[in-house]
Amino acid sequence: MKKLIVLGLMVSVAILLHSCSCPESKKEAASSEQLVGDEKEHGDMKESLINRNKARMRAEQKSIEDFVAKKKLQMEKTATGLRYKIIKKGNGAVPRMLSDVELNYTITHLNGNYCYSSDSSGVLGFTMGQSNEPGGLQEALLNIPQGSTAMLIIPSYLAYGLTGDGDKIQGGESLIYTIEVLKVSTK
Repeated sequence: MKKLIVLGLMVSVAILLHSCSCPESKKEAASSEQLVGDEKEHGDMKESLINRNKARMRAEQKSIEDFVAKKKLQMEKTATGLRYKIIKKGNGAVPRMLSDVELNYTITHLNGNYCYSSDSSGVLGFTMGQSNEPGGLQEALLNIPQGSTAMLIIPSYLAYGLTGDGDKIQGGESLIYTIEVLKVSTK
């Protein structure tokens, strides 16, 4: 009798486990299929965003190239897409990372509309590599000695990116900086 009860319990447990695991397996299979579908959809969306961003960057580079050609500017171009021209070369120290720099500046849009300048905001001073100043400005300064005047064309991705500065610079805008490097202090 005990053997029949134990056997009955074992069969009951087996049936119970089987009945519980089947829907779960089906749910897991459905979830796995959904996950693969979501990953594919996410991958498609990611690829679409990448392609749109590349197209936007190509259009921005073309507008910069058109501006440079129209103005007949001879400018250096870095691997990042920054363009700069030293108008008057100084003979002072060249900034490097952690140098303190001070400069006069004017920022305009490619269409010539004014954004900011040291005339209204004062001399701009910051520490290279430890500042919120645009990466394109800091990159250019690594090539411009103290006492120099230079013109920079900074693509949006090296300036204020897709968001802008929340005031006069819209997202995705290339900027023209005209700078005078007043002081370089190396630590």
